[in-house]
This record gives sequence, C-alpha cells and structure tokens, in this order.
Amino acid sequence: MGTPATPAKLRILAYGFDRKGITRQAVAIETNRCVVSFGSFKDAPKFDEFDGVVFFQGIFESFERIHNSFSGYLQHECDEDELDKRNKEVVRLIEQDGIVCVLLSEPFRDNEDGRDFRQTDLSKRLLTSCGITRKNFTSRCPDIQSLVDEIRRFVGFTGQPRPGFRRGKILTPNPWREVRRATTSASSRDDECL
Repeated sequence: MGTPATPAKLRILAYGFDRKGITRQAVAIETNRCVVSFGSFKDAPKFDEFDGVVFFQGIFESFERIHNSFSGYLQHECDEDELDKRNKEVVRLIEQDGIVCVLLSEPFRDNEDGRDFRQTDLSKRLLTSCGITRKNFTSRCPDIQSLVDEIRRFVGFTGQPRPGFRRGKILTPNPWREVRRATTSASSRDDECL
C-alpha cells in the first residue's frame, strides 16, 4: 500500500485589493490548503489561470457627489474595458468549476439620480445573472438568519452587512452554465450580463 496522494493546494487570486487602499502583498500567502496570490487591478493574471478569485465589490466603478453653486450631481466612472475583460475571465473560471468570492463592503448603488448602474461592476453582473436581486438595508442588521447554507455560519458570526439578497428564481445545480448558454445565444445585446 502506498501513501495517500496529497491533494493539490487551491490557487486563489486576491484581485484588485489596491483599489480599496489595501497594500498588495509582495509574496503569496500559503496555507496547508491554498496559496493566495495578490494581483493589482490593472496587471493581475487572468482569473481562469487560478482555481478561484476573491475581489471586493465596487472596484470597477467610482461615485462622487459633485456640488456647484447651483446644484449637485452624481459623477460616475466605470472602467468598462477592464470590467468586460474580467467578466469573460470569470465566466471561463466558473465553467471550469472555479471559485468566485465577492467581498461586500458597502451598499450597492444600482439606480440613482434617474440613472441605471446595475451593469457597472462585476459583483452586480454576477448576482444579476443568478437571478439574485439586491436591496440595501438602511443600517447593518446583526440579528438576521441566512437561508443559504453556504453563508449561514458567516452570518451567524458577523450579522448581515447593508446589502440584502433575494432569489428571483430557483437556481440549477450549476447556474453559470445556464447563464452562459443564454447569454451566448444573445451575445449581440448590449445589456447582457455575462
């Protein structure tokens, strides 16, 4: 009898942390189960070259309220080129049964001042493609119960951040394959998520 094979360590990319002011690690962090490498927003490797990716919501967009002497308006910027490139990479990663983890750090801004921002960040596109809608709570809700097993333990320890979620439909075992099929057939539409 030989010794049991040691499972390969998961390779995880921590992407775009520099956009949230978090200094990028020069070396990877290695545990007994995974190796976490850090990549900056503009020059990180492709998502699908890893087993998983972790990133913050909102790193593809910025909002600023501008006030002049007469009124105020919301200035919004979105790095559409980077967003579209990373959108394609995350679809390939999911098709390879990869892991995608989005760190929620602030309320979602989907509609404001009569403008639609639902497709201006990768986190928003991913949630929308699964039929999960967002609703921002007015404050944090520490006494909330999770209906999704995957996050029940996390919510039990931390409470719920400002965004709340609701499923718009029952998900298939791998909803990304269904999303990919649907969006591939309608790829000419500008408003497609993935």
